[in-house]
Amino acid sequence: MLFAVQPLLASAVPPTDPPPVVAPAPQTALLEAEVHAALDAFQKRRFEAALSHFEKASTLTDDAAALLDIRFNAAVCLFELGRFAEAERRFVQLAKTDDSGRASEAWLHAGFAALRQSEPDRAERHSQRATLSTPAARGLAARLRSQLEAERRRNDDASSTAQLREGLNHLEHRRYEAAEGVLSQVARSGRAQPPQRAQALHGLAAIAQARGDSRRALVQLTAAIAETPGAPELYISRARVHASLGNAEPAKRDYDEAQRLLQTTDPSKAAQLQDEAATLYLLPLPGWHLGVGISAGFDSNVTQSGAASSFLTASARTDAASPFIAGSGSVGYQLRPSERWALTPSYQLLGITFTQSQSQPL
Repeated sequence: MLFAVQPLLASAVPPTDPPPVVAPAPQTALLEAEVHAALDAFQKRRFEAALSHFEKASTLTDDAAALLDIRFNAAVCLFELGRFAEAERRFVQLAKTDDSGRASEAWLHAGFAALRQSEPDRAERHSQRATLSTPAARGLAARLRSQLEAERRRNDDASSTAQLREGLNHLEHRRYEAAEGVLSQVARSGRAQPPQRAQALHGLAAIAQARGDSRRALVQLTAAIAETPGAPELYISRARVHASLGNAEPAKRDYDEAQRLLQTTDPSKAAQLQDEAATLYLLPLPGWHLGVGISAGFDSNVTQSGAASSFLTASARTDAASPFIAGSGSVGYQLRPSERWALTPSYQLLGITFTQSQSQPL
């Protein structure tokens, strides 16, 4: 029986210890020399040289068992050299012809080689051919299953990330219907990770807010927070939507939570949020506002002197030199350009302006 290299487990990092070996039963001096040269090169991780010696050794014997061992080890060398397609073909050929009990190991090694070619389905099919009748085969199968699961998670993550980028690109260019279709798929996907679903829901909330459906935006943001409760930007967005609906207390709670989360990671932004949230301590008036002014004093034909106090606006005038008490009033509706250049109403009370904007960026 030829001295055989134990098959290496397929892994991104080569094992640090050399594979265990057993002493060969020499057949011919030349064959023995080639086998020992192959094993020495293999243990020194000189896989190209090892492959060359194994290939030459395979021409020096007709013993079926010896040939299986040599060819198996040659396939392992191909794997270690990154020639995964060739390694897979060799392992499949061995699995189909080997009836010595190592066929299962060959199928599993073929699965590792297929996986390295980003073919998880083919790797799965190879693994299903293995009978797992030995501890070595069961160990290999467990490792292959673990790598298959990791590969599928990476594939799912990459697919969800690509969809998410597509949906957010549609949203950025205000293609709301297209954005909604793609982001809804990510939000409902069981394969997407929680942060990806949260981003998709955040985007859907922005679409709802842009369409004037603030209550739906609240539903989407609440679902996003359930996915990633530690994301301050979600609380900020929900606070702004609450504010647009005049819900001062819920908005304040969300601002407070966002500030708490930002205290350690971004204190300057937390301070900015505190200023933004300060307006919520006062009850905002509707978009229409009333101005009242009262003034008193003495004026002449040339000059006017006096003192004025105003809640929102103040104005007073006389045309004769005499003491006066005068008042004025105004009613108006204030509009200003928002960050998206849309005209939006604003509220004013005691000199503090609070802007209600359904186009406020989430």
